Amino acid sequence: GLEVIARVRLESASKTVASGALWYEEAIPAEAVFSCFALAKDAAHFAELHRRPYLQIGGEASVGRGLLRVLGGV
Repeated sequence: GLEVIARVRLESASKTVASGALWYEEAIPAEAVFSCFALAKDAAHFAELHRRPYLQIGGEASVGRGLLRVLGGV
């Protein structure tokens, strides 16, 4: 199943939890494997993925979520 994470927002001055600032997020496990098939008219479109095979998808980049590595060949 999905990982459920409790998060809180802090008051910047006191570094204490802000009133009513608790929420929950669900995250796909880091070990998850996704599969897809991609087509392009020109194989050169995939050259950047071979050079830099990491993509940021979704939100929460500031807390380290949504980074994936592309595997496979042309």
